Amino acid sequence: MDRPAQLALVAALVLALGGAGALAIHGPSAPAPAGAPATASESVQLAAELPNHPELGPEPLKGGQTSLHALGEAIVDGLARGDAQALDALIVDAHDYKTRLFALLANSPSAHQMGADLLWDMQSRESRDERDRAVRLYGRRPLRLVSITSPRAPERRGGLILHRSPVLVVLDDQGAAHELRILATVLEHEATSTFTLLAYRIRG
Repeated sequence: MDRPAQLALVAALVLALGGAGALAIHGPSAPAPAGAPATASESVQLAAELPNHPELGPEPLKGGQTSLHALGEAIVDGLARGDAQALDALIVDAHDYKTRLFALLANSPSAHQMGADLLWDMQSRESRDERDRAVRLYGRRPLRLVSITSPRAPERRGGLILHRSPVLVVLDDQGAAHELRILATVLEHEATSTFTLLAYRIRG
């Protein structure tokens, strides 16, 4: 598989997991772009659609926060301080992705042909680029979290609850409200009720 095909597959995998986000300021939620997959089955077959998908197990994912709101606060704090290291600490790490999440979230012949190592490298690189873009555009200024909500119903999958493309509503130091659409899927670990981010993702 050539590199353009690999990049297309990674984009499809992330989008199927609710990874495509957008950033809107003082405006309604942006509609999905034309041609975007409406369901996971349009882009990649997910393990949840199979009868015997694996279980995540009782150990929490690294970087898990005690609530969705706590995760949102940590993200907004890192963004406001422009702290890339703090923002990265809220994302699943390579070990959890490769050994626990890969088989649970993605199950297509192409994905398995590429393997967890390559997909992790490509996804994590893209997430870092998106993180830096979010900090560059909207970070390093006072921000306070008001709410974090997902526009779509949560999905249960093998010990996980997936919260797709959550929207951060924040206030700046002038009291103006902003919607930040910079997140991919949030993973809730059911056994410990902790919340971890899959990746940073901006649309537009």
